[in-house]
Amino acid sequence: MEMVFVLIAKFIIAILLAAISAYTGIFLFDRATGDIDEWAELRAGNAAVGVTLGALVIALAIILQSSLRAPGVPEDLQPGLYPLYALVELLIRFAIGFVAGLVGVLTGIALYDRMTGSLDEFAEIKKGNMGVAITLAAVIIATALLIAPVVNIAAQFVSELLFG
Repeated sequence: MEMVFVLIAKFIIAILLAAISAYTGIFLFDRATGDIDEWAELRAGNAAVGVTLGALVIALAIILQSSLRAPGVPEDLQPGLYPLYALVELLIRFAIGFVAGLVGVLTGIALYDRMTGSLDEFAEIKKGNMGVAITLAAVIIATALLIAPVVNIAAQFVSELLFG
C-alpha cells in the first residue's frame, strides 16, 4: 500500500514540478538573455523564441527525469516511513537536478554564443530567425542529453550521503 501512495504522490509531484521547472526555467532564461523579453515575444507570435524556449523546457525535463526514480529502501528504515523517505529524496534530487541543469544549459549556451563570434544568436532570435533558433535549440537539447547522466550521478551521490 505504501508503494501505491508513493506512486500517486510522485505522479502528482511530477506534474507540479514540470510546471514549476518550465516556468522558472523560462523566467531565469528571460533574465539571462537581457535584451529579449521572451514573454512579449511569445505574445507577439515570435516562433523563433518559442522554439528556443521549448528546447529549454525539454532540456530541463531530460535532466530532471532521473528525479522520478524510486529510491531503494534503506535497511534501517522504520516501517511506514518509506513514503516520507521517498518524497524527501525526490525533492532533494529534483533540486539538485534543476539547479545543475539550469547552470549547465545556460553555461552551454554561453560557451556556444562565445564560440560563434560575430553571430548574435539572441538578436537573431528576437528578429525571428528560425535557422538560428533551431540551431540553438539543438545545442540546448544536446547539452541536456550530455549532462543528464552526470547530474543523475551527482544527485545519487548526494542522496547516498544524506540517506546512506
